Amino acid sequence: PTLSDDDYELISERVMQIEGKYKTVLFAATSLNSLPITIPVNVGVCLAQTGKRCLLVDTDTRRNALAKAFEIDEIAGRELDSPREYKTSFENLRIWPGHNFSHKHTFNITEVVKEAKNNFDFVIITAPYLDDSQKQRQTAAAADCGFIFSQNADDATRLSSLMKSARCSVI
Repeated sequence: PTLSDDDYELISERVMQIEGKYKTVLFAATSLNSLPITIPVNVGVCLAQTGKRCLLVDTDTRRNALAKAFEIDEIAGRELDSPREYKTSFENLRIWPGHNFSHKHTFNITEVVKEAKNNFDFVIITAPYLDDSQKQRQTAAAADCGFIFSQNADDATRLSSLMKSARCSVI
């Protein structure tokens, strides 16, 4: 989908409305066509520009799109105890690229996101391939609430059920 600046601002405003109640927001989809990386990037930038400290978490290990969007290279061969945080050119915006969650790193996303919530106003988890696998259920469980991005009603219904079973409120 092609979104305008107004769309990003609308999503950002909706995220700001939940401040105080929720800190961790899931952007969920079943395909890249429904959730291109530009959506979480632009929402994160909007939030950062209002002074909110924001962490974008990319669970897309296939493309590592968040790192590419911010021109960040993976540090090869490093074993990490926790996800590596990267600065961006925006003062209040940090990222955890998808390579943090590759097969060579076995973080429990629920635990590491819980710790990150202490340092940020918002943690946005982008999950463009959310399905009912154990790993993806953990991703949904790491979020307090989430948005569903879908071009298909059946996919949206499945995502809603998955999120609700993980106690992630659908916005």
